[in-house]
Amino acid sequence: MLGWQTFEVTDANELSSEPDEWTAAIVKSHNYGRDFVALQKLLSLDLRYVGLIGPRKRRDELLNDLLDMDVTINAGFFAPAGLDIGAETPEEIALTIVSEIQRVFAGGSGCSLRERKMSIHGALKCMDPAAAGALSKR
Repeated sequence: MLGWQTFEVTDANELSSEPDEWTAAIVKSHNYGRDFVALQKLLSLDLRYVGLIGPRKRRDELLNDLLDMDVTINAGFFAPAGLDIGAETPEEIALTIVSEIQRVFAGGSGCSLRERKMSIHGALKCMDPAAAGALSKR
């Protein structure tokens, strides 16, 4: 639907060492060791988006171990991955992650369009939610 090319990698050695500026990665194998190796490799590539699916506790453990190995954690690391839209089901969670990747690559804010002061396709400026509520009562 978005025209994105996707592929599944089950071994960090299969990861491309020369990604382009539009490469994003999402990590979740249910295996701590595999996730650690994948993150170690992906974070060294300085991608604009590397998402980790899972709870904060697991993220913290992985981050501590990565930092112990002198891996640099850059601004492109998102964990837990996804935007906060109240997702519960796997499909909803996938939507939050795809939306977050789109936001990062397009330079969006993630604000509700209702809160925009300007046209949807113009420069981004969000209103304070309370101000937006006051306007909607007019």
